[in-house]
Amino acid sequence: MENPTVRVLVVEDSPSDAQLIRLALRQAPGARFDMVVVERLDMAIALLREQKLDVVLLDLGLPDSTGFATFKRVQTLFPALPVVIMTGAGGDAAGVEAIRGGVQDYLVKGSADAGTLARSIRYAIERKRSEESVLRAKEEWERTFDSVPDLIVILDGQHRVVRANRAMAERLGATCEQCVGLPCYKAVHGADTPPDFCPHARTIVDGMEHTTEVHEDRLGGDFLVSTTPMFGPEGGLTGSVHVARDITARKQAEEALKKLNEELESRVAKRTEDLTTAIEKLHVETAERLRAMEALREKEVMLVQQSRQAAMGEMIGNIAHQWRQPLNALGLTVQQLSFYYDLGEFNKELLDKSVSRSMELIGHMSRTIDDFRNYFRPDKEKAEFNVRAAIAMTLSLIEAGFRNQHIGLEVVANDDPVIYGHKNEFAQVLLNILNNARDAVAERGIDAPRVTVTVGTEEGHVVVTVADNAGGVPEEIMGKIFDPYFTTKGPQAGTGVGLFMSKAIIEKNMGGRLTVRNIADGAEFRIEV
Repeated sequence: MENPTVRVLVVEDSPSDAQLIRLALRQAPGARFDMVVVERLDMAIALLREQKLDVVLLDLGLPDSTGFATFKRVQTLFPALPVVIMTGAGGDAAGVEAIRGGVQDYLVKGSADAGTLARSIRYAIERKRSEESVLRAKEEWERTFDSVPDLIVILDGQHRVVRANRAMAERLGATCEQCVGLPCYKAVHGADTPPDFCPHARTIVDGMEHTTEVHEDRLGGDFLVSTTPMFGPEGGLTGSVHVARDITARKQAEEALKKLNEELESRVAKRTEDLTTAIEKLHVETAERLRAMEALREKEVMLVQQSRQAAMGEMIGNIAHQWRQPLNALGLTVQQLSFYYDLGEFNKELLDKSVSRSMELIGHMSRTIDDFRNYFRPDKEKAEFNVRAAIAMTLSLIEAGFRNQHIGLEVVANDDPVIYGHKNEFAQVLLNILNNARDAVAERGIDAPRVTVTVGTEEGHVVVTVADNAGGVPEEIMGKIFDPYFTTKGPQAGTGVGLFMSKAIIEKNMGGRLTVRNIADGAEFRIEV
């Protein structure tokens, strides 16, 4: 893999020294260097502001700047840039001092060959990266230390604060720097000696972790205090990390809970007495409710029967619509036999066609009977069924009636969902809603009447809507249309149980929802399962 080019800025006012550096970099093994030379510090600063360079070789004796201040100016303006200073002969002492001051490396002019120069540049770059990494780690540790909400101090063996985080300093009313050197027992407890419960004192003695709960008014509450021993490079105990977690809210909650338990015990005794009386009363009320439930069950049975009778009445009308056209066609087929006989055109071919046509019509009427019979057959068990198929089955029973009244009937299928339940009950609900929509647009004499059935899914639920353009449900009766025996059609035209039973089927039997709302030009019933 080809080594990347290192861009080097040489700040040197001696052309001969600069030329020696250029020749050495060209001869450096295993590296590629792109060298830029300037003679003055101000020229170097201007260039660094415009271009990205990897390292600077800096002479400390320039026409516009001399001495260590030359490096400090570069370091201040470009703190992330590696710098190698160049000193004169015998400049090792100055070079070492410069490294202590932040320079990454130094070279003595005239003594560095190509390999030494290349290694110094690479070393300076890597050392700067390491310094930046260490600095970032230190800053991150300090941010973490100061961001912890617990009160943390690092203590030495004499109970003196070595370091305190921001939370502890703020509780003590001081800065982190002001806390350093303070005896913890004096700063925290206002005492002249460590208290008997001091966990730090125990850690200093046995080198183990210790934990205790402390109430301290000077810190404003109750605290769970823990100390963890700290050891030096040679394994000797140097102090501990002292962490105080504010548990004031927990202690207050415990005290409140204790009082609450005492109060509850008193209430339980009183409640037990009240419950004994209530149970006796409940036995009496239960017997009355059982009688009421039996009466309600009988009423529901009657409602179901009335709903079925009403549905059967609707079906008889639908059968009449379904049969009217094929009966007319069958009559015409029979009549034409006599007509062609009188004309002398009656023959075997005409007879066969007439018989075939008649049998097709009779077969269609027979299938219609089967469709209606299957529709009223109760489902014994729940099963998965296709919603679009259930809608198609329902529409096949009533589309002739809609067509005869010139009512547009449209199905919009945005999905092809499946429901687990009773298919015929679901179809019964659709039938009730569609018949109500048909009656509404017919009664109000709507121009271009239409009914739209939409199928889709929303958030994991199957949604079927039936919308008409009959003008909507009056607001004063919106909340009553699902009540039993409520009807706007009069006693001769409606029983008032269709929508009541529909809501019961969807919400009780299928665990869904049946709602209604007014839209732009009509009403929309929404089934959600």
